[in-house]
Amino acid sequence: MVFKKSLKLSTTDNDKSDNIVKHQIKPDGGWGWIVTCAMCLCLCLSTALRSSMGILYTHMIDEFGFDLTMLSLLGSINGALSYTGAFFTVSLIEKFGIRRVLCIGGLIQFTGCLMAAFSSSFVLLLISISIISGLGNALTYVTGVVAIDAYFDKKKTIAVSLATTGISLSRIIFPSTMEFLLSKYGFSDAMMIFSAILLNLVVCGAVVFPQRLASQKVVTSKSEKLEKDMAFCKNPGFILYVLASFLYCLGVLLPVGFIPETASSRGVSVASVSLTFVGSGIMDILGRIIFGIIAHRYSFYVCKIWSACLAGFGLSMLIVPFSNQLYQFVLFNLLNGLLN
Repeated sequence: MVFKKSLKLSTTDNDKSDNIVKHQIKPDGGWGWIVTCAMCLCLCLSTALRSSMGILYTHMIDEFGFDLTMLSLLGSINGALSYTGAFFTVSLIEKFGIRRVLCIGGLIQFTGCLMAAFSSSFVLLLISISIISGLGNALTYVTGVVAIDAYFDKKKTIAVSLATTGISLSRIIFPSTMEFLLSKYGFSDAMMIFSAILLNLVVCGAVVFPQRLASQKVVTSKSEKLEKDMAFCKNPGFILYVLASFLYCLGVLLPVGFIPETASSRGVSVASVSLTFVGSGIMDILGRIIFGIIAHRYSFYVCKIWSACLAGFGLSMLIVPFSNQLYQFVLFNLLNGLLN
């Protein structure tokens, strides 16, 4: 009796001090590269609507007679939900897993675009394009990046750089594609076709299989573990990084949203401007790959190069007020893509 009681007490004490931590086994290759390709396509599709927003503005002004200031709310709310959605997306990933969240996010984006095809009032467009599609984008965009982290450790920077080139491909493919669909089929039919394209996000999510878990016993209290995990939040460098990223997100969508209408008001055709985004996307891919290689090999240069790119990105905006011809908009998009 005494032996049993002491054994029970000893076991209870160990449970309080020892935590069994389960972590994912990251292959750093193999199927991870297939997932990287799938997430490249996922990010390409999830940002397709945002990349084409400026083209949509010009056609909605002609077809529905909406004011540009009013239409800018569509892209603004969509972008806001896409970025701030990270707060609830991470919780959903922890509860349901990467695969389910990606598939559900793809279905939500498909639903939003399909609803927009049958919308003629501004309120319905706001609900479908801004709110529903924005929420779906939050699930697919954030989860697409997190999926890379589940498969890579040492080669993570290269994998993330390759996957995020999907954002650049979106700028190459979808502005001109949207312009073609809108010119040939009109707004309603174009959005129906576009929604069918976005349904491929479900296929991208199906590629991400759950990783095996390995158990590891560590002797730390829960309070010590939480304090260690959250210590970086007090770092001044991290706080500056968050602030800079916030300001960057405020301005990154402006060129895509307003360059087509700005160029059109100055005598440049929308079809020509949509093609300038091809050059922007190509330079964006080049910039991401270069930055990924530098981050992998020379990690101590990352902050300086990133700061220089942010400064150059902001200064490149000064080209737009003085642009009246096509080559000037081409120059701006090339610089904007490289530094984005």
